[in-house]
Amino acid sequence: MAHQFRLFIGYSDPEAKEVGRVYQACNFMFLGHDYGTTVLYCDPERPDEWFTDRHVRHRTAYQKYAAEAGIPWKDEWVEGHRLVWERIPPGFAAILKRKEEEYKSRCIERTAAPKGKYAYDLTEDHLLVTGAPRRRSRWTVSPTSWARSSGCERPDLVTAPRPAGDGAHA
Repeated sequence: MAHQFRLFIGYSDPEAKEVGRVYQACNFMFLGHDYGTTVLYCDPERPDEWFTDRHVRHRTAYQKYAAEAGIPWKDEWVEGHRLVWERIPPGFAAILKRKEEEYKSRCIERTAAPKGKYAYDLTEDHLLVTGAPRRRSRWTVSPTSWARSSGCERPDLVTAPRPAGDGAHA
Protein backbone atom coordinates (compact mmCIF):
# COMPACT_ATOMS: atom_id res chain seq x y z
CA MET A 1 0.00 0.00 0.00
CA ALA A 2 1.31 3.44 -0.90
CA HIS A 3 2.17 5.82 1.89
CA GLN A 4 -0.67 8.30 2.43
CA PHE A 5 0.33 11.80 3.45
CA ARG A 6 -1.48 14.37 5.51
CA LEU A 7 0.64 17.48 5.30
CA PHE A 8 0.90 20.71 7.17
CA ILE A 9 2.26 23.38 4.83
CA GLY A 10 3.93 26.55 6.06
CA TYR A 11 5.47 29.54 4.32
CA SER A 12 8.27 31.94 5.18
CA ASP A 13 8.02 35.48 3.88
CA PRO A 14 11.33 37.18 3.04
CA GLU A 15 9.59 40.57 2.88
CA ALA A 16 8.84 40.11 6.60
CA LYS A 17 12.46 38.99 7.20
CA GLU A 18 11.35 35.38 7.79
CA VAL A 19 13.64 32.50 6.88
CA GLY A 20 11.57 29.64 8.34
CA ARG A 21 13.68 29.09 11.46
CA VAL A 22 10.71 27.71 13.45
CA TYR A 23 9.82 25.29 10.65
CA GLN A 24 13.45 24.17 10.46
CA ALA A 25 13.60 23.64 14.23
CA CYS A 26 10.48 21.47 14.04
CA ASN A 27 11.94 19.27 11.26
CA PHE A 28 9.74 20.54 8.46
CA MET A 29 10.97 19.63 4.98
CA PHE A 30 12.14 22.66 3.00
CA LEU A 31 10.61 22.56 -0.50
CA GLY A 32 12.29 25.62 -1.97
CA HIS A 33 11.86 29.36 -2.08
CA ASP A 34 9.94 30.01 -5.28
CA TYR A 35 6.36 29.75 -4.04
CA GLY A 36 3.49 32.17 -3.64
CA THR A 37 2.13 34.95 -5.76
CA THR A 38 4.37 37.03 -7.99
CA VAL A 39 2.19 40.16 -7.98
CA LEU A 40 0.56 42.13 -5.17
CA TYR A 41 -2.19 44.71 -5.61
CA CYS A 42 -3.21 47.82 -3.70
CA ASP A 43 -6.53 49.63 -3.92
CA PRO A 44 -5.71 53.37 -4.17
CA GLU A 45 -8.59 54.04 -1.77
CA ARG A 46 -6.86 51.83 0.86
CA PRO A 47 -3.14 52.53 0.25
CA ASP A 48 -1.89 50.68 3.34
CA GLU A 49 -3.30 47.28 2.28
CA TRP A 50 -1.58 45.02 -0.26
CA PHE A 51 -3.30 41.82 -1.39
CA THR A 52 -3.04 39.00 -3.91
CA ASP A 53 -5.32 38.41 -6.87
CA ARG A 54 -7.24 35.94 -4.69
CA HIS A 55 -8.75 38.95 -2.91
CA VAL A 56 -10.38 40.23 -6.11
CA ARG A 57 -11.72 36.71 -6.80
CA HIS A 58 -13.13 36.07 -3.33
CA ARG A 59 -16.84 35.33 -2.91
CA THR A 60 -17.41 38.60 -1.05
CA ALA A 61 -15.72 40.55 -3.84
CA TYR A 62 -18.08 38.97 -6.38
CA GLN A 63 -21.04 39.83 -4.14
CA LYS A 64 -19.84 43.44 -4.18
CA TYR A 65 -19.46 43.38 -7.98
CA ALA A 66 -22.98 41.94 -8.30
CA ALA A 67 -24.44 44.67 -6.08
CA GLU A 68 -22.65 47.37 -8.11
CA ALA A 69 -24.07 45.90 -11.32
CA GLY A 70 -27.59 45.49 -9.89
CA ILE A 71 -27.41 41.69 -10.12
CA PRO A 72 -29.46 39.91 -7.42
CA TRP A 73 -27.13 37.52 -5.56
CA LYS A 74 -28.08 33.83 -5.35
CA ASP A 75 -26.62 31.64 -2.60
CA GLU A 76 -26.79 28.60 -4.91
CA TRP A 77 -23.94 30.17 -6.93
CA VAL A 78 -21.60 29.39 -4.04
CA GLU A 79 -20.26 26.09 -2.74
CA GLY A 80 -18.17 26.49 0.39
CA HIS A 81 -16.01 29.52 -0.30
CA ARG A 82 -15.88 29.27 -4.07
CA LEU A 83 -18.17 30.32 -6.87
CA VAL A 84 -19.57 27.61 -9.10
CA TRP A 85 -19.52 29.42 -12.43
CA GLU A 86 -21.70 26.78 -14.12
CA ARG A 87 -24.58 27.82 -11.81
CA ILE A 88 -24.35 31.51 -12.70
CA PRO A 89 -26.28 32.63 -15.79
CA PRO A 90 -23.73 33.32 -18.57
CA GLY A 91 -24.69 36.99 -18.92
CA PHE A 92 -24.26 37.58 -15.18
CA ALA A 93 -20.97 35.65 -15.12
CA ALA A 94 -19.57 37.85 -17.90
CA ILE A 95 -20.56 41.00 -16.00
CA LEU A 96 -18.97 39.73 -12.77
CA LYS A 97 -15.73 38.88 -14.59
CA ARG A 98 -15.70 42.31 -16.24
CA LYS A 99 -16.21 44.02 -12.85
CA GLU A 100 -13.32 41.94 -11.43
CA GLU A 101 -11.02 43.09 -14.26
CA GLU A 102 -12.14 46.71 -13.86
CA TYR A 103 -11.33 46.61 -10.15
CA LYS A 104 -7.92 45.01 -10.77
CA SER A 105 -7.10 47.63 -13.42
CA ARG A 106 -7.72 50.42 -10.87
CA CYS A 107 -5.27 48.86 -8.42
CA ILE A 108 -1.56 49.56 -8.13
CA GLU A 109 0.62 46.51 -8.88
CA ARG A 110 4.03 45.56 -7.53
CA THR A 111 6.23 42.49 -7.72
CA ALA A 112 6.16 40.20 -4.70
CA ALA A 113 9.18 38.31 -3.41
CA PRO A 114 8.68 34.53 -3.61
CA LYS A 115 8.04 32.72 -0.34
CA GLY A 116 9.81 29.73 1.14
CA LYS A 117 7.64 26.63 1.47
CA TYR A 118 7.87 23.96 4.18
CA ALA A 119 5.95 20.71 4.66
CA TYR A 120 5.44 18.42 7.64
CA ASP A 121 3.95 14.90 7.48
CA LEU A 122 1.13 14.61 10.03
CA THR A 123 -0.05 11.10 9.18
CA GLU A 124 -0.47 8.63 12.02
CA ASP A 125 1.36 5.82 10.20
CA HIS A 126 4.34 8.17 9.82
CA LEU A 127 4.36 8.72 13.57
CA LEU A 128 3.98 5.01 14.31
CA VAL A 129 6.85 4.05 11.99
CA THR A 130 9.23 6.62 13.46
CA GLY A 131 8.06 6.17 17.05
CA ALA A 132 8.90 9.81 17.55
CA PRO A 133 6.70 12.45 19.12
CA ARG A 134 4.94 14.66 16.60
CA ARG A 135 7.18 17.68 17.12
CA ARG A 136 10.42 15.70 16.74
CA SER A 137 9.34 13.44 13.89
CA ARG A 138 11.76 12.42 11.12
CA TRP A 139 10.81 11.59 7.54
CA THR A 140 10.23 7.92 6.78
CA VAL A 141 10.89 8.30 3.05
CA SER A 142 13.56 10.16 1.15
CA PRO A 143 12.71 13.79 0.38
CA THR A 144 12.73 13.18 -3.38
CA SER A 145 10.45 10.10 -3.08
CA TRP A 146 8.10 12.07 -0.86
CA ALA A 147 8.00 14.95 -3.34
CA ARG A 148 7.23 12.68 -6.30
CA SER A 149 4.53 10.74 -4.46
CA SER A 150 2.88 13.91 -3.18
CA GLY A 151 2.68 15.49 -6.63
CA CYS A 152 5.33 18.14 -6.01
CA GLU A 153 5.99 19.94 -9.29
CA ARG A 154 9.70 20.37 -8.56
CA PRO A 155 11.04 17.34 -6.63
CA ASP A 156 14.58 18.52 -7.32
CA LEU A 157 13.97 21.48 -4.99
CA VAL A 158 13.13 19.27 -2.02
CA THR A 159 16.80 18.59 -1.46
CA ALA A 160 17.68 22.27 -1.86
CA PRO A 161 19.63 23.74 1.04
CA ARG A 162 17.58 25.53 3.64
CA PRO A 163 17.84 29.31 3.66
CA ALA A 164 20.26 30.86 6.10
CA GLY A 165 19.35 33.74 8.34
CA ASP A 166 20.16 35.44 11.55
CA GLY A 167 17.48 33.50 13.43
CA ALA A 168 15.74 36.67 14.55
CA HIS A 169 12.53 35.84 12.68
CA ALA A 170 10.57 32.69 12.00
